[in-house]
Amino acid sequence: MSFFSSIKNDFEKLFGKAPSVLQQIGTTLKIVAPFGEEFYALVTKDPADAAEAANVVAEIETDITAAQVLISQSHNSADATTYAKLETLANSLKGNLQSLLTAGHIKDPGTVEKVTGIVNLATGEVDAVLDLLQQQKPQQAQQQAA
Repeated sequence: MSFFSSIKNDFEKLFGKAPSVLQQIGTTLKIVAPFGEEFYALVTKDPADAAEAANVVAEIETDITAAQVLISQSHNSADATTYAKLETLANSLKGNLQSLLTAGHIKDPGTVEKVTGIVNLATGEVDAVLDLLQQQKPQQAQQQAA
């Protein structure tokens, strides 16, 4: 079970109504954000890995921050452009997460195993966000046609 899948139910229990799409995405990003710090803590143990991985971690944190700012700025007025920008940022985040593994930044097998687990968890959450964004496309098209 992912964090993302429980957000909607948790909001409904607490507030008596379902969260907005942006609330679901924003909450998921708040949960995923600390993963960047965890990556950095793991890879700084090996100085050879640290420099390269630090750049990727910085890109991950930039993607998350940009998405959080976009959500904050458009919370009451999300439109197709907002969702398209979020989709671009989520895809960038997913790519940066995967690049931690595929680019060979981390050479220690034990560290690779730990980072793989974190990347897989974070990627699963980002995939859930991307699925939700895909579901918004038909709704946005109907709203624009009206």
